[in-house]
Amino acid sequence: MKKGIIFSTIFFITPVLFIHAQDGTSAPIDTQAEVAPAEVATSTPRAVSPAQTIRPTPIPTSATVVEPSPISEVIPQNTPENSELPLIPIALGALTLAFMGYAAYTLNAKKKTSNKQDDQEDQSHCFDIKKLMDKKLEEITDLKGQLEDKLKETGKEKIRETLAGTPEGKLLALVEAGEKEYNRLKGLFDQCMIEFEDKNMKLTKFEQSGFIIESKSGFRLAVDIGSYTPVEKLEGLEVDVVLVSHIHTDHFSIEQIKKLGPKQVYLNQECIEALGPETCASEIVTMKAGDDLEIGNMKVSVFEVDHGPNIKLVPKENFGFLIEVDDKKIYFAGDMFYPSGIDVSSLEVDFALISVGTFYTFGPEEAASFVKQFKHIGEIIPMHYEKTPETKEEFLRLIK
Repeated sequence: MKKGIIFSTIFFITPVLFIHAQDGTSAPIDTQAEVAPAEVATSTPRAVSPAQTIRPTPIPTSATVVEPSPISEVIPQNTPENSELPLIPIALGALTLAFMGYAAYTLNAKKKTSNKQDDQEDQSHCFDIKKLMDKKLEEITDLKGQLEDKLKETGKEKIRETLAGTPEGKLLALVEAGEKEYNRLKGLFDQCMIEFEDKNMKLTKFEQSGFIIESKSGFRLAVDIGSYTPVEKLEGLEVDVVLVSHIHTDHFSIEQIKKLGPKQVYLNQECIEALGPETCASEIVTMKAGDDLEIGNMKVSVFEVDHGPNIKLVPKENFGFLIEVDDKKIYFAGDMFYPSGIDVSSLEVDFALISVGTFYTFGPEEAASFVKQFKHIGEIIPMHYEKTPETKEEFLRLIK
């Protein structure tokens, strides 16, 4: 801005100076130096009487001399007419330089402004690309899993065809039958037959992050029994209250809730809004992070946890719970990707339920590191590994 003012001043003042040099305020132009007139020596007439005859006194010609006065000086005049011609190209040159300088400055300022805008657009564009990269990474991960499953199945089919009718083929059939039986038993073990009991309470694990906690008095609290748990497996099970950590269907499913038939269902506001016109015979109770709830003969503290960057549907609220029942404490981490929620450095619990499935939650290494932050844990129970069962085995190996 300052440079623009300077260039503008030069641009407008230079013509004024040029015009001033051409107007009539200068002295008249003469080709000679002006000489001040000198005093001429004269004779002073003498007073004479009338009778006296006056005779002229001859004055020699050599005696008459014109001398410059002591105060005479040569006054320099304006330069000759032909010397005022260089002023025109000088003035025009100054005008040209001023205009070119201002133009250069203006173009440079516009270029800087344009570059700054381009940088901002590039930065915004980079963030858009990063979002697309994250989305594409998630798609690639899903496709990679599907491809690996297809390759495994195709490989097995090729082996079956090659070994059909041979002793090796019969052996392969026995191996596959053994694998199926093992997976069936493992499913029972993981889904609903894992019970942690003592004289006061019972804790039963279901698919993904589902649990039913039963107190000594028989009060039952179900936590996050979602769509991964088949409805048929809930036949005959009834609970008093259902507690839901967040809106994702592997934790929140109306069909499973109705099957459990609770008197009350504790939901955050986002889950309540998702119900819409859906009718539910249970009483809906709103909860939020920071609440300390009295549910039957249990106490439940609600805290917010970080689900991480890889999920498509980002929940507005995502909870973890600290549950107290029959003098026992149960820490439910929920879908935790980064260590978050309450401070666990001074926390002593009897059970810690920790997600280990990776990508959307802790992986085995992160979960193993997190549980070391507790002051004391009696029993560590992995969860959220239905699609990645190998992460459970790795986690259990790391915490031994």
